[in-house]
Amino acid sequence: MTRGFAGDAASVWRDALTASLGVPAAPPPFTAAALPLVARLSADEPGAGLLALAVAVETRRPTLDLLPPALRPWAPSRGQLVTAAMVAVVAALGLSLGLVHVVRTERYLGRLTAQIRRLEPEAKAVDGLAEALGQKRRVLAALASVEDGRVPALPVLRELTETLPAGAWLQALSMDRQGVELTGQADGASALVPLLEASSRLERAELTSPLTKTQNKEQFRIRAAWEAPHPRAPHPRAPHPRAPHPALSPEGTGGR
Repeated sequence: MTRGFAGDAASVWRDALTASLGVPAAPPPFTAAALPLVARLSADEPGAGLLALAVAVETRRPTLDLLPPALRPWAPSRGQLVTAAMVAVVAALGLSLGLVHVVRTERYLGRLTAQIRRLEPEAKAVDGLAEALGQKRRVLAALASVEDGRVPALPVLRELTETLPAGAWLQALSMDRQGVELTGQADGASALVPLLEASSRLERAELTSPLTKTQNKEQFRIRAAWEAPHPRAPHPRAPHPRAPHPALSPEGTGGR
């Protein structure tokens, strides 16, 4: 009795709603997949059964969403999904290109390092030969200068040995056509400059680097030029003997 009354009330409510909306009442357009589920519903309360079935099989994006916009769950649109996919593809391509470049660079550096290690002994041998050749050239140039008399090596060494004080130590000595350069240590390095100036073979002696203290001595480097040869005064020429005049010669006088 109660069910019949509820059914009658539902029919009255449906008729009133149809009349007010001005549209005919028709059964819902169920899909082919939903028809078997609707057929299994109880015939006593079809409305409640349909509501329960709709809640159970509702999709993530229902066609008719009755929730307010503020309460609806956020879901990306198709354009946003396409944009995100394109960004992901571009990022993946960029990362792959970067990784490929890094791998190629590492391989190139590895090959370059291997070649350098392979050529390192030969390079060291060439550097040693070049250094030895340069040293031999310097020795030959010094010997040639000594033979030509342009660099008086032995007299200068003897004079330096006699001139330099006992507290001075030479570590290097080089001579060329311009002058001589001395490198060493002394108790008072600045006092060596006037001693070299007083030499008969050197002039314009000067310190070419600042003095530094090492082991209670001063490290020095002095450069001096060869003393220019003084021009010699010309010797006075002896008067050329003139031939006697025939009139003053004894033979001429005797003849007269």
